[in-house]
Amino acid sequence: VPTTVLANQHIQTFKERFKKIPINIECLSRFESDKQIKKTIKNIKEGRTEIVIGTHRMLSQDIEFKKLGLCIIDEEQRFGVRHKETLKNKFPNVDILSLSATPIPRTLSFALSKLYSLSIISEPPPDKKTTKTFVVPKNAKIVREAIEKEMEQQGQVYYLVSKIKNIPQVKNDLEELFPKIQMGVIHGRLNQNEIIDVMNKFRNMD
Repeated sequence: VPTTVLANQHIQTFKERFKKIPINIECLSRFESDKQIKKTIKNIKEGRTEIVIGTHRMLSQDIEFKKLGLCIIDEEQRFGVRHKETLKNKFPNVDILSLSATPIPRTLSFALSKLYSLSIISEPPPDKKTTKTFVVPKNAKIVREAIEKEMEQQGQVYYLVSKIKNIPQVKNDLEELFPKIQMGVIHGRLNQNEIIDVMNKFRNMD
Protein backbone atom coordinates (compact mmCIF):
# COMPACT_ATOMS: atom_id res chain seq x y z
CA VAL A 1 0.00 0.00 0.00
CA PRO A 2 1.21 3.56 -0.65
CA THR A 3 0.84 5.05 2.85
CA THR A 4 1.44 4.07 6.46
CA VAL A 5 -2.08 5.14 7.43
CA LEU A 6 -3.61 2.82 4.81
CA ALA A 7 -1.33 -0.02 5.93
CA ASN A 8 -2.51 0.46 9.50
CA GLN A 9 -6.16 0.44 8.40
CA HIS A 10 -5.66 -2.72 6.35
CA ILE A 11 -3.91 -4.60 9.13
CA GLN A 12 -6.83 -3.93 11.48
CA THR A 13 -9.35 -5.05 8.84
CA PHE A 14 -7.39 -8.21 7.95
CA LYS A 15 -6.97 -9.24 11.57
CA GLU A 16 -10.69 -8.77 12.21
CA ARG A 17 -11.75 -10.76 9.14
CA PHE A 18 -9.27 -13.59 9.73
CA LYS A 19 -9.60 -13.72 13.51
CA LYS A 20 -11.13 -17.23 13.42
CA ILE A 21 -8.43 -18.58 11.12
CA PRO A 22 -5.06 -19.60 12.63
CA ILE A 23 -2.78 -17.52 10.41
CA ASN A 24 -0.18 -14.90 11.30
CA ILE A 25 -0.73 -11.42 9.82
CA GLU A 26 1.91 -8.71 10.25
CA CYS A 27 2.64 -5.19 9.05
CA LEU A 28 5.75 -3.50 7.65
CA SER A 29 5.68 0.30 7.82
CA ARG A 30 7.25 3.13 9.76
CA PHE A 31 4.48 2.77 12.35
CA GLU A 32 6.20 -0.38 13.60
CA SER A 33 9.17 -0.31 15.98
CA ASP A 34 12.63 -1.38 14.75
CA LYS A 35 12.37 -4.45 16.98
CA GLN A 36 9.00 -5.44 15.51
CA ILE A 37 10.23 -4.87 11.93
CA LYS A 38 13.24 -7.15 12.50
CA LYS A 39 10.94 -9.81 13.95
CA THR A 40 8.52 -9.53 11.02
CA ILE A 41 11.31 -9.76 8.42
CA LYS A 42 12.61 -12.90 10.16
CA ASN A 43 9.11 -14.43 10.25
CA ILE A 44 8.59 -13.66 6.55
CA LYS A 45 11.85 -15.34 5.60
CA GLU A 46 11.10 -18.41 7.71
CA GLY A 47 7.49 -18.69 6.54
CA ARG A 48 5.90 -18.02 9.94
CA THR A 49 4.00 -14.99 8.59
CA GLU A 50 1.32 -15.96 6.05
CA ILE A 51 0.12 -12.43 5.20
CA VAL A 52 2.18 -9.26 5.38
CA ILE A 53 0.83 -5.77 4.66
CA GLY A 54 3.36 -3.05 3.99
CA THR A 55 4.37 0.17 2.31
CA HIS A 56 7.38 0.74 0.03
CA ARG A 57 9.37 -0.92 2.83
CA MET A 58 8.34 -4.19 1.17
CA LEU A 59 10.64 -3.36 -1.75
CA SER A 60 13.78 -3.35 0.42
CA GLN A 61 16.55 -5.82 -0.32
CA ASP A 62 16.30 -7.45 3.11
CA ILE A 63 12.78 -8.76 2.43
CA GLU A 64 12.90 -12.47 1.51
CA PHE A 65 9.87 -14.74 1.31
CA LYS A 66 10.04 -18.46 1.94
CA LYS A 67 7.25 -19.16 -0.57
CA LEU A 68 5.43 -16.09 -1.87
CA GLY A 69 2.35 -16.94 -3.94
CA LEU A 70 0.45 -13.68 -4.41
CA CYS A 71 1.37 -9.99 -4.40
CA ILE A 72 -1.42 -7.39 -4.24
CA ILE A 73 -0.69 -3.75 -5.08
CA ASP A 74 -3.34 -1.48 -3.58
CA GLU A 75 -3.83 1.93 -5.24
CA GLU A 76 -1.54 0.95 -8.08
CA GLN A 77 -1.54 4.49 -9.46
CA ARG A 78 0.43 5.60 -6.41
CA PHE A 79 3.40 3.39 -7.32
CA GLY A 80 5.84 4.35 -10.05
CA VAL A 81 6.99 2.14 -12.92
CA ARG A 82 10.31 1.57 -11.15
CA HIS A 83 8.56 0.25 -8.04
CA LYS A 84 6.46 -2.19 -10.06
CA GLU A 85 9.41 -3.34 -12.13
CA THR A 86 11.28 -3.99 -8.88
CA LEU A 87 8.42 -6.22 -7.73
CA LYS A 88 8.33 -8.12 -11.02
CA ASN A 89 12.09 -8.65 -11.02
CA LYS A 90 12.19 -9.64 -7.38
CA PHE A 91 9.23 -12.03 -7.62
CA PRO A 92 9.22 -13.22 -11.28
CA ASN A 93 7.00 -16.29 -10.76
CA VAL A 94 4.46 -14.70 -8.43
CA ASP A 95 0.89 -13.74 -9.36
CA ILE A 96 0.44 -9.96 -9.10
CA LEU A 97 -2.97 -8.33 -8.59
CA SER A 98 -3.04 -4.55 -9.08
CA LEU A 99 -5.97 -2.57 -7.68
CA SER A 100 -6.92 0.94 -8.76
CA ALA A 101 -9.95 3.20 -8.95
CA THR A 102 -8.08 5.39 -11.46
CA PRO A 103 -5.82 3.14 -13.60
CA ILE A 104 -2.80 4.82 -15.13
CA PRO A 105 -2.61 4.91 -18.98
CA ARG A 106 0.23 2.35 -19.12
CA THR A 107 -1.67 -0.25 -17.10
CA LEU A 108 -4.93 0.45 -18.92
CA SER A 109 -3.18 0.08 -22.28
CA PHE A 110 -1.71 -3.29 -21.25
CA ALA A 111 -5.13 -4.45 -20.07
CA LEU A 112 -6.91 -3.37 -23.27
CA SER A 113 -4.14 -5.03 -25.30
CA LYS A 114 -4.84 -8.23 -23.32
CA LEU A 115 -1.29 -8.29 -21.97
CA TYR A 116 -2.90 -8.03 -18.53
CA SER A 117 -6.07 -9.74 -17.41
CA LEU A 118 -8.70 -7.19 -16.43
CA SER A 119 -11.56 -7.37 -13.92
CA ILE A 120 -13.94 -4.47 -13.35
CA ILE A 121 -16.02 -3.98 -10.20
CA SER A 122 -18.85 -1.93 -11.64
CA GLU A 123 -21.25 -2.04 -8.70
CA PRO A 124 -20.72 -0.50 -5.26
CA PRO A 125 -21.05 -2.58 -2.07
CA PRO A 126 -24.70 -3.11 -0.99
CA ASP A 127 -24.44 -0.71 1.95
CA LYS A 128 -22.52 2.06 0.18
CA LYS A 129 -24.34 5.38 0.01
CA THR A 130 -24.15 7.80 -2.91
CA THR A 131 -21.41 10.40 -2.56
CA LYS A 132 -22.56 14.00 -2.90
CA THR A 133 -20.03 16.67 -3.86
CA PHE A 134 -20.64 20.42 -3.63
CA VAL A 135 -18.22 23.14 -4.74
CA VAL A 136 -19.09 26.40 -2.96
CA PRO A 137 -17.31 29.53 -1.69
CA LYS A 138 -15.91 29.25 1.83
CA ASN A 139 -18.71 29.97 4.24
CA ALA A 140 -18.83 29.27 7.99
CA LYS A 141 -22.60 28.81 7.90
CA ILE A 142 -22.39 26.08 5.25
CA VAL A 143 -19.54 24.34 7.10
CA ARG A 144 -21.51 24.42 10.34
CA GLU A 145 -24.67 23.04 8.73
CA ALA A 146 -22.78 20.24 6.95
CA ILE A 147 -20.96 19.13 10.11
CA GLU A 148 -24.10 19.42 12.25
CA LYS A 149 -25.96 17.17 9.81
CA GLU A 150 -23.21 14.56 10.01
CA MET A 151 -23.15 14.71 13.81
CA GLU A 152 -26.92 14.16 13.92
CA GLN A 153 -26.33 10.92 11.96
CA GLN A 154 -23.69 9.75 14.47
CA GLY A 155 -21.10 10.19 11.73
CA GLN A 156 -17.55 11.51 11.47
CA VAL A 157 -15.90 14.29 9.49
CA TYR A 158 -12.61 14.76 7.66
CA TYR A 159 -11.67 18.43 7.22
CA LEU A 160 -8.82 18.73 4.71
CA VAL A 161 -6.50 21.75 4.83
CA SER A 162 -4.12 22.49 1.95
CA LYS A 163 -1.23 23.86 4.05
CA ILE A 164 0.08 22.60 7.40
CA LYS A 165 0.70 26.15 8.63
CA ASN A 166 -3.04 26.90 8.32
CA ILE A 167 -4.21 23.91 10.38
CA PRO A 168 -4.04 25.57 13.84
CA GLN A 169 -6.25 28.46 12.73
CA VAL A 170 -8.74 26.14 11.01
CA LYS A 171 -8.90 23.94 14.12
CA ASN A 172 -9.44 27.01 16.28
CA ASP A 173 -12.28 28.20 14.02
CA LEU A 174 -13.95 24.77 14.15
CA GLU A 175 -13.60 24.57 17.93
CA GLU A 176 -15.41 27.91 18.20
CA LEU A 177 -18.23 26.54 16.04
CA PHE A 178 -18.32 23.14 17.81
CA PRO A 179 -16.91 23.47 21.34
CA LYS A 180 -18.29 20.05 22.41
CA ILE A 181 -16.93 18.00 19.50
CA GLN A 182 -13.62 16.17 19.96
CA MET A 183 -11.14 17.01 17.21
CA GLY A 184 -7.77 15.62 16.20
CA VAL A 185 -5.04 16.75 13.81
CA ILE A 186 -2.68 14.71 11.66
CA HIS A 187 -0.11 15.76 9.07
CA GLY A 188 3.23 14.58 7.71
CA ARG A 189 5.36 16.46 10.25
CA LEU A 190 3.95 14.69 13.28
CA ASN A 191 5.78 11.69 14.71
CA GLN A 192 4.33 8.27 14.01
CA ASN A 193 3.01 7.70 17.52
CA GLU A 194 0.94 10.89 17.38
CA ILE A 195 -0.51 9.90 14.00
CA ILE A 196 -1.36 6.38 15.18
CA ASP A 197 -3.01 7.73 18.33
CA VAL A 198 -5.23 10.17 16.43
CA MET A 199 -6.19 7.63 13.73
CA ASN A 200 -7.04 4.97 16.32
CA LYS A 201 -9.25 7.41 18.20
CA PHE A 202 -10.89 8.43 14.94
CA ARG A 203 -11.47 4.82 13.91
CA ASN A 204 -12.86 3.83 17.29
CA MET A 205 -14.69 7.14 17.83
CA ASP A 206 -13.05 7.49 21.27
